[in-house]
Amino acid sequence: MHVRRKRTRKALVSDKALSVSEVQAIGGYEEVEAEMIDEMPRPKKRRSRCSKCGEEGHTCRTCSN
Repeated sequence: MHVRRKRTRKALVSDKALSVSEVQAIGGYEEVEAEMIDEMPRPKKRRSRCSKCGEEGHTCRTCSN
């Protein structure tokens, strides 16, 4: 039996405080990333085909042929 291990997130630790422009740059990056995700093409779902006749929209259990 496989045991799943929890993935731990590493914290970002810095000795200095961020400036206002650095914080704004980080915020801008998140907006750009969100836009890129929206623009990416989504995979289209395949319609199931009957294994007996090859037509779409039904399965071999409900095939009338």
